[in-house]
Amino acid sequence: MPIKFNASRRDRFAKAKYRVTNWAEYNEALRLRAQTLLIVSDIRTVGGPITLVADSTGLRVHGGRDWMREKHGLPKARKAWRKLNIGLGPENGELVASRLESEHVGDPGALPDLLAEMAGLVHRFIADGAYDGTPSAATIRQTFGADVELIIPPPKNAVPGECAACNAHIDMIANEGRMAWQKATGCGQRSRGEVQIGRCKQVIGSKLRVRLQSFSEC
Repeated sequence: MPIKFNASRRDRFAKAKYRVTNWAEYNEALRLRAQTLLIVSDIRTVGGPITLVADSTGLRVHGGRDWMREKHGLPKARKAWRKLNIGLGPENGELVASRLESEHVGDPGALPDLLAEMAGLVHRFIADGAYDGTPSAATIRQTFGADVELIIPPPKNAVPGECAACNAHIDMIANEGRMAWQKATGCGQRSRGEVQIGRCKQVIGSKLRVRLQSFSEC
């Protein structure tokens, strides 16, 4: 319908007037919600062994002095970070474990506390190359047993060693290529962990507004 069809009587409609009266309460609710990082710790017990995908991401601590630094030329403060480690069940997309650590704790260092939150059994562990190493493998097998399958991509310059499973991965990559190895072992499920981290950042944002770690956990 052409826009000029109602031109002759458009001025007869009263202009709607709205007045918001709860701006103060609304802004305060947003401020309080942004000051707390909520990490789901309600772990559901599963019936059988699952596949566990481990991943981590960095979150910057927001100090709230950016405007004052630009306005008054304050010295640039050192950036503070926190590291969010998660354990994901790719079968149903459930977040089965999570830990918030300081920036000084690496992925292998946070692994024991992350695995301690697991309530069920794990028959396959999938992660990126940051978890490649004898200490991480020993921690995983000590937690879930010696039969757990480790799907961790070895580095390009990896050489065969004492671990038979790692040697099999190295030989398969050398003979058939890394893409064929990822498809055969299901290593591509790591991308689901990255998707889950993206969802977490959409909810909580990429910055933390609380410096005390105890206030950022629940």
